[in-house]
Amino acid sequence: GWFYFHTGDRWFANFWKGKANGEGRFYSKDGSIYFCNFEDGWRHGQSIHIDVDGT
Repeated sequence: GWFYFHTGDRWFANFWKGKANGEGRFYSKDGSIYFCNFEDGWRHGQSIHIDVDGT
């Protein structure tokens, strides 16, 4: 899948360092969608998973 972040590549790099705040979307290969909201990068994040059938 692909990550799309509205704040760009530099934010993405900081995200992996645990420094980023923001939100992003992840599209998996089977078509599922994850909406994620991050604080301090991946260490404090919330994600919502939406399957292909909308559940």
